[in-house]
Formats: sequence, C-alpha cells, structure tokens
Amino acid sequence: MTSSIPQLTSAPRRRAGPRATCLALLLGLFAGDLAAQTIDICEYFVLGRFSRWRFEQVDDPKDVRNIVLTGFNVVKNEVRYTTRLPDVGGLQALFVTWSKNSDGELVMHKMRIQDEQLEDFGGASPIFFDPPIAIGDSSTTLDAPPVVHQVHTSFKVKVKFGPKSKTFTILVDGTMTVSVESGGAVPTLLKDDNPVPASEIAVLRLTPNLLLSVDDDDIDDTALLDDEIVLHMGKQRGVIYMERANDFGFSARRLARAILPGRTLGPFAENKDITSFSFDVPEGLITLDGNAATAMTGGAATNKDGEASGTLALTDIELEHQLGGRLVLTGMASFVGPDTGGPTQVPVTLKGMARFNAKKQLTKLRLAGKTNVGKNKLDVLLKPIVIKTKADLTPDSTSLSFTFKSGKDAAGTLELAISPGTSPTVDVVLDGLVDTKFVPPKARPLGSEGTLSFGGVDYPITVWEKRITPKQKEGKDLRPDKRSYVLKPTGASFKGAGFKAESGEDDVFDEAFYRVTKFLGKLIGGKVKLLDADNELTYASDYDE
Repeated sequence: MTSSIPQLTSAPRRRAGPRATCLALLLGLFAGDLAAQTIDICEYFVLGRFSRWRFEQVDDPKDVRNIVLTGFNVVKNEVRYTTRLPDVGGLQALFVTWSKNSDGELVMHKMRIQDEQLEDFGGASPIFFDPPIAIGDSSTTLDAPPVVHQVHTSFKVKVKFGPKSKTFTILVDGTMTVSVESGGAVPTLLKDDNPVPASEIAVLRLTPNLLLSVDDDDIDDTALLDDEIVLHMGKQRGVIYMERANDFGFSARRLARAILPGRTLGPFAENKDITSFSFDVPEGLITLDGNAATAMTGGAATNKDGEASGTLALTDIELEHQLGGRLVLTGMASFVGPDTGGPTQVPVTLKGMARFNAKKQLTKLRLAGKTNVGKNKLDVLLKPIVIKTKADLTPDSTSLSFTFKSGKDAAGTLELAISPGTSPTVDVVLDGLVDTKFVPPKARPLGSEGTLSFGGVDYPITVWEKRITPKQKEGKDLRPDKRSYVLKPTGASFKGAGFKAESGEDDVFDEAFYRVTKFLGKLIGGKVKLLDADNELTYASDYDE
C-alpha cells in the first residue's frame, strides 16, 4: 500500500563559502548596531538636594558658570528640584523643576525663563506643564524617535503703568520635543575623569516651540520660544559639558568639579562619615501616612427637625501624616438630598495635628475642614459643610469617627477605616554626606538626602553636618574632629533630631574611631534615643569610581 502523505527529503547541505561567511559576519555586526541601547535616565541626569556643577572656560579659569539648585519642595513624599541652567540655548538662564516619580520616570513640571526677549511676556513667571513632560525612565532607548508633547497652558503677569498696574493672562501654546541620544567622548577638567568615554555619555535635547501671546483683544504682540537646549550628561555625573553663545559663535565650558548625591568630583578633601543609623521610638508611636481607606462610610444627614435631609459622601481620600505630626486629608465631597438631581463633587481638605503622649502610649489627633458644595439651594446645600474629628489612637485603632454639619439643613457622622503603621525602631539611610560648597570654610558644611523608615513608610529626609577640625599641637594628644548633625524632613522646617559626634585617630591604639556623644530629638511628638548596638552605625569613605 502506497502512502498518500508526501515524503520530505532534505537537499545536500552546502558549506558556506568565504563570501557567505563574510556576509553573515557583516549582517551580525549590523544587527548588533541596530540593537537598541537603553539607559536609566536618572543615572545620567542626577538630582539631589545639594547637587551643583561648576564649569570653567578652558582658557580662562576665572570665567565660570554654575548649575545650582535654587529650590525644592515635597509633594506626597516625592521631592521636586528646581535647577538653574545658565547660558543654555542662547538664553540668559533657564529654571526647570524636575522630579523622579514613583514609576522611576524623570519628569519636568515647569520652567521659568530669564531672557530679554521674554521680558514683556512675564519671563520671570513659570510655565507649568500639566501633565508633567516625561523625559525618560529606567529603560530609556537612546536615539529613539523624538517624542512631541503638546503644551496648552497660561500664566498671569502684572504690569505697572506708572502708579497703576494691570494683570494680563499670557497664553502658551505649542509643543515640547524631547529626545535622548547617544553622545561622543567629552573632555573635562577632572584629573581622573578626562575625557568621559562615549559609552557613558547621553545627550538630552529639549526643543520647545512655544508661542506666547496676550489674552487681550487690544494687544497682538507675540513671542516665540524655540531655543534648543542641549545637555551632555555623564553616567553618575550629571551635566558635564556646556556651550555658551557669544558674538563669535560658541565657546565650550568643561566640568571642573561637581557635588552629587553621596559623592563629589574634583579637588575636594577626603571624607569619611556615617551613612546609616537606627534609633528606638517609644511603644505606641504610630503613623497614619497612607494608612486610611479611600472612602468614608455612613453620611446619613438629618435637619434641625430630625428629618432625613440627604447623604454626604467623601471619596478619593488620601491621608498624609508628616514627621512633625501635621495631618492633611484630601478627598472629594458630594451631597445628595431629596431635591437634588444627582451628586455634585467638590474638593475638600481637612488639616490638623497628631501628637504622641509617651506616658499614656497614645496619639491625640485633631482634624477639621469645611467645604461649600454649591450656591444653588435646590441643587445642593447652601451653607458650607464643616467636617471634624477628635480621637485618641493606639496601634490597634481601626477607625476614625467624623461629625459634619451644614447650618440647620444637615448633620450626621462619617466613619473612616484606618490601619496605623508602627515599628519599634526608626532606620535612617543616607545617600552619603558630601561638601555643600565648592570651597568649604573652616567650619566645613556637609549634607545628604536620605530616607527615614518607620511603620512601613519611607519619609524623605535631609541631614546637615557641621564639622570642625581643630589644629593639632606638637607633643599633645590628637584632638578629634567635632561634628554636629541636624535631621529634618525634606522641605519642612520641623527639626526631627540632632546629634553630636567626634572622630579621629586613636594615638594609643593607632586606629580610627567615630563615636556619638549626644543624641536628642522628637518624632511625631515622641522622644527618641540612639541604639547602643555598635553595628547600627556604619561608615563610608569617598565614592570609589
């Protein structure tokens, strides 16, 4: 019987000749070139509380320009940094606010331009980007097609006319194009880092095409912002190369020194310092940061006669509990009554404090706020709704009870589920203390950002240090360095803790030492003390490249 299935036969295999082998090799190399190279953009654009870069003109070391941090703030535990970029894109100066969000993206929130061509259009006023403009993330592809972001926003400018003044609205419309490209080797003035190899270079190119106009029918002046901004960045170095426009073209400025998170580049003195430590907290201390439900329950309202008058709802709740004890609750409020056609939502904010009582091992909490959900009595309530609570909380507390009232029309209660966070110790980890000035004075100032972890929450913090190195006297015992530290939540004036230490060389045992001599502080109203375990104190020398 003959099978109806076709039989497959293999042809004789041919050996690849020299041409075929070379072609395969070339195709392999070409495919390797086509393979997309990715970088973590935040390793190249380095952000930090004390970050700054100094650039010098090669033929004139006195002609310097500095990229410096001019401000920072914290939004929901996300630190935003504002940097001043001098002489970029033909502009006098460019102020840009950046941050690394929870998804690991580098984003741009706003920019402020200092330039003569924009003086009549509020050059000192910031242009906000909503949503923020994404620059890149942990897997940014080099040399990918540019990304064009649409920009439609506005800001107000106050213009004086003699003794009088008038406020104008400036409209901003156009695009911001972002691209991240591979770069070539860049020379610097750093002894051990010149030039920076091309494999560790990325070029950030920002190309705005923004038309500024006045929202006034009697004024038809416009200004176009289209100066391209090009930043050459080195891995773990930040911006390393700048070009400055002048009457003869462009002149290059090379990186001479830099202060980065946890490290310095250039002629800085050696530094060994504490990098992490822990301390005890009293039993019962809690944090409510992010530890609340997203909606309240209850909300049935009655009027002055005890009759049902509607229902209040609070949703989209976020609860922030700062290290100083300050509480901020935000959400959306809506009220549905017998005469309303449907809920009308408005934002609501409650503010207060949480203070810890160590003797009673409980936290006294107060929160209050109000909102006006409308002006049409038939649609929603006429008077503001006042919402407040007082409570004594422990780590085992599961809810907060709120009362609300709107004149004589509505009153009732709401419940918010909570799950307080707590832990017996606080852990502090620093990026690494570094000099905060290019030329440190006698009392050497250092600083570092870091995180303070408690109750499952990582709070951004900043630590400042002042170090004094005494002169040594011949024939006398070695005198140790005197160090004093201050720890604060980043962006806040509240002083979380302070401690003093001394360090030096033991001339008897011929070894280095570091010892904490005093530690005082409070955390959400509770006193704290340093752990005795030696292994909780760790030290680090200069960053090893």
